[in-house]
Amino acid sequence: MATFTSEKEFEDAYTTIFQTFTTGKTKSLAWRKWQLKQVWWMIVDNEKAILAALKSDLNRHEFEAQGSDLLGLKQDTLEHIQHLEEWAADEIPNAGIIFGA
Repeated sequence: MATFTSEKEFEDAYTTIFQTFTTGKTKSLAWRKWQLKQVWWMIVDNEKAILAALKSDLNRHEFEAQGSDLLGLKQDTLEHIQHLEEWAADEIPNAGIIFGA
């Protein structure tokens, strides 16, 4: 079951990621949203493998892993998709009295 990334595969992935970043493509909010949606589908598509890894590594029961680990990941991903424009806005939010707004 276990497969590992070779050093060559890692270097290739790193090069691709670095080259993509240097193009400026990652600044687009649409691109970022698409990536977040891909994270969502990665979680859904690999749910069984994630649960198996949590069981193997942490002896986490499937019910616990579903309820805390996977559900949390999914909710966080959806929250980031929903609030991306708001969080990336140019205006400085009012931080209240603590930061002297």
